[in-house]
Amino acid sequence: MPDTTKDLKIALFCGGSGTRMWPMSRKHLPKQFQPLIENESTFEMMIKRLTKQFAFHNIFPVTTRENVQWIVKLAPEIPLENIIIEPEMRDTAAAVGLAAAVLSKKFKNPNVLALWSDHVVRNEDQFIKAIELASQTVSQTGKFVEIGVRPTFPSTALGYLKVGKMLKKVNGMAVFEFVSQIEKPDFADAKKFIESWEYLWHIGYSLWPAQKMFSMYEKYFKEGYTPLVKIQKAWGTPNQEKVLKEEYEKIPKTSIDFAVNSHLQTDDQVVISADLGWRD
Repeated sequence: MPDTTKDLKIALFCGGSGTRMWPMSRKHLPKQFQPLIENESTFEMMIKRLTKQFAFHNIFPVTTRENVQWIVKLAPEIPLENIIIEPEMRDTAAAVGLAAAVLSKKFKNPNVLALWSDHVVRNEDQFIKAIELASQTVSQTGKFVEIGVRPTFPSTALGYLKVGKMLKKVNGMAVFEFVSQIEKPDFADAKKFIESWEYLWHIGYSLWPAQKMFSMYEKYFKEGYTPLVKIQKAWGTPNQEKVLKEEYEKIPKTSIDFAVNSHLQTDDQVVISADLGWRD
């Protein structure tokens, strides 16, 4: 099977305002950049994990200006021009939309892997294999591919992916039909979900053609799409920073889950179940 990961672009989201672990984590040193596990930050661990298989020049951190210093310090091999800077924090729908707009403009509709820098992944070999399978599946089908994990307790802080029939099995990982996404259920529902094979945790690891993601914004999140089109048009021109600052603040503050993911249909997406040893 051909290697579909060579030109894969990785959008690594490194925003965060440092509020969830305050006072240890602060605005100017959020948790993803702190040496919390064996003297390493989760950001550094994710970079090491990724660069076993992927080149530094294909990693595109998405963050605010305050965090650029930490990316440069902890991962100096990432080209400075790869860092996509949000002028302000406007939740994950804005951040993902900006990544889709910029990477689509720079690389003519690449396949994009979206990851988050504040997670722990213990099963690194399985992580890479899941990405490879997701990349092959996107190239074969043109659909979004979500990587989910089996829930280990009835979390009400995470979303859940309901899956249907198994489409195929590769390297011990199953690819399932996508049925629906349920955002942050109550405890009773979460308890039912973990007792059923039909539900996986939605951890936000997804792979998609950049232009297809952009088209989903146009379909389901028009209020965010319109400013992003203007930002994309200005990107790489002398007006880039001016337009970015003016238009980005117009994107409504909401999560990618509510803006786009919760609207996806069975024909839009498939789901890979992977044992990643994952923790948020």
